[in-house]
Amino acid sequence: MAGPAQAVNIRVPEELRWQQEHDGETFTVTSITVRLLDDGHLAAKAYGRLPDGRTAAYVGLPLEPTPEIEALVDRGVREAAQRWLDHRGFR
Repeated sequence: MAGPAQAVNIRVPEELRWQQEHDGETFTVTSITVRLLDDGHLAAKAYGRLPDGRTAAYVGLPLEPTPEIEALVDRGVREAAQRWLDHRGFR
């Protein structure tokens, strides 16, 4: 019963955050959304905000994973899977 709704949002800790340009603005990446594709591979998109405090939409950015980001994503999806396995039923 796989499908497009299988996604995990992972917060990027301060020490791994990076800046990325989009439409002439520089954004600080603060989270990554990872989707599980039907073929078992992962698709990911980084999301960032303007670092200077100005109000702006949360912008989706392409993700170019480094070994540190790959490790962060791996930990994040494994933790999410364990939380699903440990669920306590409906409220």
